[in-house]
Amino acid sequence: MGSYEDVMAERSRLRAALCEATLKLTSNVGEGTGFFVAPGRVLTSAHVIGQEGRILRSQVDATWAGRAVTLAVTRDDYRPAYEGGSDLALLHLPDGLEHPVICLNDSAEPGDELWTYGYPTGLFREGDSVSLRVEGPSVRSDGTRLLRASHGRASRGHSGSPALNWRTGCVCGVIRMSRLIEETPVIYMVTSADVLDSFPEVAKAQRSARVNRAWHRLMSDNQLREAGLRVPGAALTSYLRAIRGAAREHPYPLSLRDAPPLNVVYLRQQATAIDDESDVVTADEVLRHHRGAQIIGEPGAGKSSLLRHLTDRSASTWLDGESAPYVPIPIHASALLSRKPFNRALADGVMNELGAELSDGGLADLFSREPLPGVPWLVLVDGLDEVIGTRSRTRVLKAVDRNREDTPYLRFLVASRPVPELTHMPIATDDAPSFKIEPFTDDQLERFATLWFSALALPNPAESAARFVAELQRGRLRQIAHIPLQATMICVVYAADPRQRLPMSRAELYERFIERLFDKARVQGAARRQLREQAMPYGAEAEKAAERLLDELRSGMEELAHNRQFGHADPAMQAPPPTMPRESWAALVTETLQLVGLLVERRGRLVFIHHTIEEYLAACHVARTTRKPGRFRGHRPFFPQEKWPWSHLEVKLFLAAIWGQEGIDLRPALRRLLTRAHRQANAEFLAELVRQGVRLPEDLFAQTCAAFCAMLAIGANDRRWTDARDALIDLDPERAAEQFESIAVSPLADRWRRYQAATALARIDRARGILTLQRLIHDPHAFDVQLRAARVLHEHDPSMGRVALAFLAHNSDVPDEYRIDAASDLLGADRQVGVSLFAQLVRDHRLSDAARLRAARALIDAGYEELPDLMRRLTADTTVSAATRAECGAVLLMIDKWAGISILEELCLDALAPPDARLRAAKAINREEPGRGVPLLRSIAEDQNVAPDLRLATIDELMVVDPSTSVILTTMAADQALDYETRVAVAEAAAGWGSEIGAQAFDRIVGDDQLTGLQRRQAAEHAADHDVRMGLRCLARLVKDGKLKPATRLKAAESAARYDRQRGIALLTALCDDLTGRARLPALGALAKLDPARAKPILVGIAEDHTSAQAPGAALELATIDRKKAISLLDAICVDSNIEPAKRITAATTLSQIDRVQGSLSLAKLRRDPVVLSELERQDATRLPS
Repeated sequence: MGSYEDVMAERSRLRAALCEATLKLTSNVGEGTGFFVAPGRVLTSAHVIGQEGRILRSQVDATWAGRAVTLAVTRDDYRPAYEGGSDLALLHLPDGLEHPVICLNDSAEPGDELWTYGYPTGLFREGDSVSLRVEGPSVRSDGTRLLRASHGRASRGHSGSPALNWRTGCVCGVIRMSRLIEETPVIYMVTSADVLDSFPEVAKAQRSARVNRAWHRLMSDNQLREAGLRVPGAALTSYLRAIRGAAREHPYPLSLRDAPPLNVVYLRQQATAIDDESDVVTADEVLRHHRGAQIIGEPGAGKSSLLRHLTDRSASTWLDGESAPYVPIPIHASALLSRKPFNRALADGVMNELGAELSDGGLADLFSREPLPGVPWLVLVDGLDEVIGTRSRTRVLKAVDRNREDTPYLRFLVASRPVPELTHMPIATDDAPSFKIEPFTDDQLERFATLWFSALALPNPAESAARFVAELQRGRLRQIAHIPLQATMICVVYAADPRQRLPMSRAELYERFIERLFDKARVQGAARRQLREQAMPYGAEAEKAAERLLDELRSGMEELAHNRQFGHADPAMQAPPPTMPRESWAALVTETLQLVGLLVERRGRLVFIHHTIEEYLAACHVARTTRKPGRFRGHRPFFPQEKWPWSHLEVKLFLAAIWGQEGIDLRPALRRLLTRAHRQANAEFLAELVRQGVRLPEDLFAQTCAAFCAMLAIGANDRRWTDARDALIDLDPERAAEQFESIAVSPLADRWRRYQAATALARIDRARGILTLQRLIHDPHAFDVQLRAARVLHEHDPSMGRVALAFLAHNSDVPDEYRIDAASDLLGADRQVGVSLFAQLVRDHRLSDAARLRAARALIDAGYEELPDLMRRLTADTTVSAATRAECGAVLLMIDKWAGISILEELCLDALAPPDARLRAAKAINREEPGRGVPLLRSIAEDQNVAPDLRLATIDELMVVDPSTSVILTTMAADQALDYETRVAVAEAAAGWGSEIGAQAFDRIVGDDQLTGLQRRQAAEHAADHDVRMGLRCLARLVKDGKLKPATRLKAAESAARYDRQRGIALLTALCDDLTGRARLPALGALAKLDPARAKPILVGIAEDHTSAQAPGAALELATIDRKKAISLLDAICVDSNIEPAKRITAATTLSQIDRVQGSLSLAKLRRDPVVLSELERQDATRLPS
């Protein structure tokens, strides 16, 4: 919510737009208002342009923006209320007239503030505003639904005006009528939903983003959200523009100063589901079929490019005014390591990616809910493999998994190299599977090369691409050339010299690519001269330093890559010359590093164009600078660490392989990894070495296995336990089998861990695993994993698995839900055995009613032939709850109609059965055989021992087939044993079935003299709300009832006047004639407000009779319609010395209520009369305390 000033500014813009979109209408039947709802269309109320019995003219005169406009009227777009329509008319504008369009939205809640602008008849014909507040829906007796509002008074001519809802920023209704109810002005509106339902062409226009774009720009983000519109607000639009701009940058621009935008050279790749190789889709269409996904690919496979492409496509779609299935949030995986709230972590991640291109204003708040109604965020998580450490990567995946499950407005697409965590964690689901991004095909590679050669301005790019691909086919790079990163590098290398031989290996490609860039930098004489010129003002020593900087650029860049990989500070390259300021030297170094093209500036920092380039150079640095792994400038590459950073892993595995091939002894360094302090953390690194094909010494191998065995034995947390399990299986399957077996049979181990161990054992030793699973299945203490174990056993040995499932289904010690689940699994594996088992479960009295019913439903699905007999027994079983018996009876009806009816009839007639079960049974019978169901339903409806709400539900069922049931409703309405609220609810239900039925029911309540007058009057008003004619009849009955208090009769007459003014006047007149004395005066006062001409002579006559005690009171009531006459009559009483002093004093006091000055003068005159003064003193004395 913005500040008060912001809200007022928003309202001012919308207020001006609403006024600009309204028209003043004049027709042959009156005046009103209209407004633009679609191009060339004006909406107004039908009664503004036509009335029943009058000819509908073909044109209506209008004034808009000071100009006269003639609007066409068509009979097809005229929906008058007298024909059962919504009292709307759609008028046609002349062609070519440009105009604004108002946005319609039917959202309106009680308490919403509304504002309308129209052209009322009279003094403010040129335009008048009205502020309103929504009260809620109203339904007329003819079924018409309207929106009711109050706190504002609309005049004639406001009909057809749009009602703007400040909460949503849209028009929620059209003013139809205004009434006074209990002296409160009330306005009724046709809802915008009815407008859209009545005119399909308006609905179509309102759905168009183009038509409403100008109006949407005036709405705040909160209003767009409240209106449920899928339109980006200002904050979201700014965000989309920023991420689109960033996404179009190529993820690795290489050495090109003017690298082409990604959308110029991007080529769609294929993706294959890891669990189903037959599921092959275009990579960017993965999310069309799934809520989320994991995209797995080798380095350079195109993962980042895919995520950027998805970001660009989605953001562009929204910015173009169309709808996309999601709004992207591109982040690096490291952002999800934050301990901050998830929305804050996402905001920080986006800011890290976009930097100065986007302001952080409100990003966290933006990400705390769905971006648009019904549209989720798509979190594009890139670089999971670049997150340092297994634990950190697992934290990232857990954050994804948790929020994917718990936050419905978040979807996730994770891109990564293959990492063990993606296998260890069950992040891949049916709704979020894992896909492998496929390399280019030959055809794709040629198209890709054509795109790049075009961007690089090669002559005849298509022919060059064909020659390029043909040469690749003859060389050794055929496979890796289909990987997008390598394809890009080869294209760049080839474009530099198409006559040169292509690299023969991936290593040669990287080396040639990097060396080419360095050679290019060395021969760039202009650049060298420019660097020398920058250093020249600082002397010859500075010039020499600049030359050395260029000569040592490769080693300096390798050191930079190494420091980035290992988290060190960036190297200083060289100390600045004494004559050169440090800032100038730093700028020179930065420019030199960018000269080659391996580094680019992002977010104010130099970064390598791709992670593999950085890893390659870092490894080169280590290999170049040391031959002793134990001593490397104070840093030990294989020193034990509590957390082994994943980003180091590729470099260190590469180093270990190279040094091992060169005969360097790694045993001392690797053995330190298994020291007691860090054994658990670093044993995983040794397992990775083995997985990468590095052979460990036997003693070190045994120690590593022992470390994992220890982790398994102490029961580490799930992630570490499963990591240790998988590592031990990879290292030594036989030892792993022994360890798993000891855990699975240990009574001291956790049940879940025993199940995990038995499952792992079955993977590596099927026979021992089956025996272990069987022992676990028969262990009564392992009840919560028995079914899981049986399912695993069935996978390894279907025959034994079926036996195990049958054992669990029969075992009464197993929880009911597990028994049913086991039987369901068995039914899927062996129908005959499963059906027989379910039949036994249906008969098993030890099972809960719900479980037995679930078993019966399973038999229905299986088509069990003997099910009718089984269901008859279950339905007739009195040990089963009545509700379950009714449910079973309904099931039996589906397979044996008459047997089901017979049993359900017994249940319906059982007075001891719960009424809701009886009703359920009767409904089931009625749906099949109304002739037999109606009497049963009627018996429940007439049973006074049944709760009223159930009786009403029964009557609702009955009225559809037997309208005579209305008698029960009138009987219930007259039942004095029921409380008042229930009786009114019964009468309202009766009114829902027809005015006549409702009238009978309300008559019973209104005529009950055991109720208070207030209750009887309220009942009559309820009747009027349903049907005015019915309500007026009830109110008239109260007005004429002489047994009621006059005040109650008067209130009833006033209520009648609110619904029908003339009828109210007639009732008040009759009441005035019937009442006498003081009770008559309030009735005359009420009549005076409605019909002054009728009440005035009567009041004057009473006031002129000075002997009447009611004369002052009559004059007081007369003052509401003729103040001067009332004062005159009271003054005449005051000066009449022939009447009692007390009456003269009363007249003067009454006169003071009308005119304080005149009353005071009259009292002063009376005090001069000794007789009156004596009476005043006596009255004063009686008022004093004794």
